[in-house]
Parts: sequence; structure tokens; C-alpha cells
Amino acid sequence: MKKLKYLLQNWPKGTVVVDPWLKKIGISKELKRTYKKNEWIKTVGRGAIAKMEDEVKWPGGLYAIQNELKYAIHIGGKTALELQGYAHYIRTGETKVFLFSSTRAKLPFWFAEYNWGVDVCLNYTKFLPAEIGMTTKKFGDFSLTIASPERAMLELLYQIPNQQSMIESHLIMQGLIGLRPTLIQELLEASTSIKVNRLALFFGDFLNHPWFKKIDKTKINIGSGIRQITKAGHYDTKYQICIPKEIYANEEF
Repeated sequence: MKKLKYLLQNWPKGTVVVDPWLKKIGISKELKRTYKKNEWIKTVGRGAIAKMEDEVKWPGGLYAIQNELKYAIHIGGKTALELQGYAHYIRTGETKVFLFSSTRAKLPFWFAEYNWGVDVCLNYTKFLPAEIGMTTKKFGDFSLTIASPERAMLELLYQIPNQQSMIESHLIMQGLIGLRPTLIQELLEASTSIKVNRLALFFGDFLNHPWFKKIDKTKINIGSGIRQITKAGHYDTKYQICIPKEIYANEEF
């Protein structure tokens, strides 16, 4: 009973526990079967369990991935922005959760196959260093690693046009006014994506954001030549990218 007491005391409400962590604290497969038989726990998937009375959602599953399995997978892009108070005004029944990783660590089978009620999309990309622009966010009794609004903004732009439309990105970018210019500067200088760098500068310039006025554009790599991001629209000569005409609805060009 001591092991069960320790397990329950160190198990945040609403989270998943996986076999490697159970083994680490001395709980065998036999004990796990006993706990399940006595209806103290329930199976989430192979090698993953939850408390019988808990309603576990995707953040609770991600907790096990980040804190028990130690995978370098974080909440990013539009999901990170929405969870930190940005972009929520455009959400209409959003069913996608965007995760990012700079490694090739795959989501565990139990997480990928479980019905979380959302479509979890994992993006593998190294266009930003893994250590810059990360923060944590509380989810009840536990915390998760999440991209800061500044990093999440660039991850959002990275997903254009395959996972994210330019039109919706424009709507989201309108609300990203009070971001930290020093962090945006650091991220853009470290970014290896010419597309992201050009889009960030375009939107910051077009929307006249305060942070745009405080960054040193000469230190940001925007490459050379035309970049094909969207197939049709207005060609912006300054940043050499094509922008949908809807974004210029009330503008003269």
C-alpha cells in the first residue's frame, strides 16, 4: 500500500502515467494489474494509465510525454497563441492541436491512437533553436512546456500555406501587438527559414506593430529573389512575396 500511496500522492490530477515511470518508482506489472483489478486505475493505451475517476484530455497525455518520457515536444503555433490569450477570437469549433519538435521523437502509440476529441498535429522542424522562446503554462495541477507568443507567432507563419492559411494568419497577427521586440529579434536572427522571416517582417510592417519598429531588420536573413508562398494575389515588392488580395481589403496598392 505504500507504493500505491506514493503513486497517488505524486500523480497530478488529469494526467497519464506510463510504464517507464511506474518501473522507476518500483511498481511492477503485477502491482499494476492489481490496481486495475481493484478499479483504482484505467487503461489509456498500451503502457499508459489514468486514475479511474479522472477525465484525461490531451494536455494530460502530453504531460507524460514531456515529464515522464522526456520527449522534446512542445505546444506551439496557433494552439500556443490561443492558450496564452491570443487568437481565441477567431476560433470556431477548432479541433486541431499543434505540437512541435526539433527532434524525430514520435508520439507514443497510446497517445496517437487515443481519442482525445481533437486532431493532434506534430510538426518536425529545426528552423528555430530548441532552447529559445520557450515557457511553461499551468493546466490545473501540472505544467507543460509551450512556445512563448513570440516563438508561436513564427511557428504559425512556418505552417503557411500547408497547415495554416495566410488569411487566418493575418487575423491572428492583428492581435499580436504587445510582443517583446528583444525576443522577436533573437528568434528572427536565429531563424533559418527565409519564408518565416519575410512573413514576420511583412506582417509587422503592414500592421504597424510597435515591436516591428524596435527590431534591427539588417540583422535578419531574408535571402534574395522571389519566394512563392501563395499562388495568386498581390506581389509585395519590398519583401518579394505574394500576398492574398483579401488582406488588402481597405488598402491602396
